[in-house]
Amino acid sequence: MKKLLTATMVAILTLTSAHVVAVDEIAPQQAKEVRLRSLLYSADYDSMMALVQKKKFTEAWPEIMRFARYGEKYAQYLAGLLMVTGQDVPENIEEGLVWMRLSLEQETSDWEKRYADITKNLTKAQLDALNPLYEEYKAKYGADVQNMFCGNERKPGSNMRMHVCRKNLLANEFYLVTEFN
Repeated sequence: MKKLLTATMVAILTLTSAHVVAVDEIAPQQAKEVRLRSLLYSADYDSMMALVQKKKFTEAWPEIMRFARYGEKYAQYLAGLLMVTGQDVPENIEEGLVWMRLSLEQETSDWEKRYADITKNLTKAQLDALNPLYEEYKAKYGADVQNMFCGNERKPGSNMRMHVCRKNLLANEFYLVTEFN
């Protein structure tokens, strides 16, 4: 299975053409800032997480992608992992690796290890082939563009500090997201 996954990844990355739009080419009119009520945003996110915990990935998939596009790092990691494995969602190894790499803005060591394990058999040229798509996604769904704060926070009930990314709350009521057409 591992060899098949590696062979598939190598084949896809080798055959993939540069179909990506350069970051500079993203037209400003494609981006639209939207204010979402934090209560509704959180309720939708919690519903998605409940489906994920029940392993109902097919049902959760539209919401996983929605929150990945809103810059939520766990949703980005999950989208990438599901795309790479093809578990209950369409397999797309190239895009999955890009989503996983983008989620690493949160600096979660388990995610970094998993990403390293998945990409360890890829050549530098194959990894470099992902850079244009990664740069495009970072310009659209990265922490800065999606109004996320990434920094060290104390873990509740502990003195341990961890690096997390969270949405910035506006006027104690709204989250600001940037949507792209």
